[in-house]
Amino acid sequence: MTVISYEYFIVIMNRIADVSRTMKNDTTSSYAPFR
Repeated sequence: MTVISYEYFIVIMNRIADVSRTMKNDTTSSYAPFR
């Protein structure tokens, strides 16, 4: 695994965390575990 794929993996994980955070804010706006 090269450094480029590792950075791409980090970007994908950040995107997934961002999407899950927005979904959590849609369902329960007061509850935000990822800050």
